Amino acid sequence: MGREVDNVLLIILDTVRNQSTYPEKSDVTPTIERLASRGKRYSHAISPYPWSLASHASMYTGKYASEHGATHTDRHLSSDVPVLAEQLLNAGFKTGVFTGNLYLTEIFGMRRGFEESDFMRGRGSKLFEDGFNPRSFVTQNQFGSVSEKYRSASQEILSGPIMKNILNAIYFKYFHDSHETDLERSTQWDQKALASAKSFIKSNAENDKRFFCVVNLLGAHAPWPYDPERVRSIGINPEEIAPEEKWEWVAEHSADQWEFAASDIEFNKTERNILQHLYHSWVREVDGLAGELIDTIIDAGVDDETLCIITSDHGEMIAEDGVLGHNVVLNEPVVRVPLVLDGPSIESSIIEQPVSLKDIYGTILQWTGVDTDQPNLEGTNGVVLSETYGADPNRVRRVCESYPEREHVQQFFQKRQALFTETGFVEKRYGDEGVYGDVDLLENLESFLSELSVASNSEQEAELDQDIQERLRHLGYAE
Repeated sequence: MGREVDNVLLIILDTVRNQSTYPEKSDVTPTIERLASRGKRYSHAISPYPWSLASHASMYTGKYASEHGATHTDRHLSSDVPVLAEQLLNAGFKTGVFTGNLYLTEIFGMRRGFEESDFMRGRGSKLFEDGFNPRSFVTQNQFGSVSEKYRSASQEILSGPIMKNILNAIYFKYFHDSHETDLERSTQWDQKALASAKSFIKSNAENDKRFFCVVNLLGAHAPWPYDPERVRSIGINPEEIAPEEKWEWVAEHSADQWEFAASDIEFNKTERNILQHLYHSWVREVDGLAGELIDTIIDAGVDDETLCIITSDHGEMIAEDGVLGHNVVLNEPVVRVPLVLDGPSIESSIIEQPVSLKDIYGTILQWTGVDTDQPNLEGTNGVVLSETYGADPNRVRRVCESYPEREHVQQFFQKRQALFTETGFVEKRYGDEGVYGDVDLLENLESFLSELSVASNSEQEAELDQDIQERLRHLGYAE
């Protein structure tokens, strides 16, 4: 461990897998290579859970998902579990989190300890909260004819604050989020988070305030809009691979996890190749934004006082082994993620043994001088856990009801736990009681699990409004 630092910058490149960030991909992730060239790279960093909420909760608490309880079965981090931001806030740090990822908000119990936050929700569907809600009106009612629809809408508008109702209706028709393209959404969320994070860093540096800054950049999360200039930035000429219409079609379906699982859509070899390039073009985008944050630290003159960490919450399956997306399997592309640390007195090195992202918690506390007995990345024994409780069938009901006989679909709803060691891995699946990988390690897995203190989380997430539910659908988490 290096000397104590005054600041911590934790950059999480959402949905970026390790195999897309190693030296042979230096044209895709130059910022990661830049940091790794002078810092410490963990080449076998394992996500505790291949899904944003649970993985971030592990980084915030130093616990595996089974221990902190924020999983697909209970999408809320309990207020009983101590979190990193609270401890640093109590130690005198200014704390801020900046992202477009809704799973890092108070709705899911994840804002605790952060004084400042900037969650980019988009413009929403109405201007006035106490006025007519056009989206609810459209989605919750059925009409026999267009005239009936407009007659009913007129009655709703005239029954309340008329001017606000009229403005909400106009705004919904001409200006709300549904009129934005995927490209506009993907760029605006990260650009807003980036601007707020830069301001937070500069302000605290100028005022000699210690700070803990968390930035989640969401651009590499599907869907991956097609932007030919972004594709060219990774050295690919899109016209040499397929016509523009093909790129647009693949981009349109890049987040269709359940349609792909159910074989409603399929990708041929060329289309899978396009998917890979689309993904890497957005990995390159968020890596560049991470570079801007690192430059902000340098420009503010606090680089010698700051621990910088770049990682990801989980990886991605890109139409591989019957899977598009993440959160349902524990294959290496999903659970093995980049992890690079740079700070005072850190020497350039590569750590080969497996480490868990949950140990970022203890590492940051030790670097900032906060007393803790939690394990850190240097104290790992090279044995780590990853798990998933599978998709929530209530949120992808059509797949459950329409394809009950398809084993390759049903397997995505089962709990899985895997142990990664320096010699191999073993995975246990609870739906079919199958064991995969090195079966000789099964006893090690069972012993490891027996020592976990499993959470009993009784808290529930807040009710999700229409805008939040639309965001979930946009990201492929619901139908």
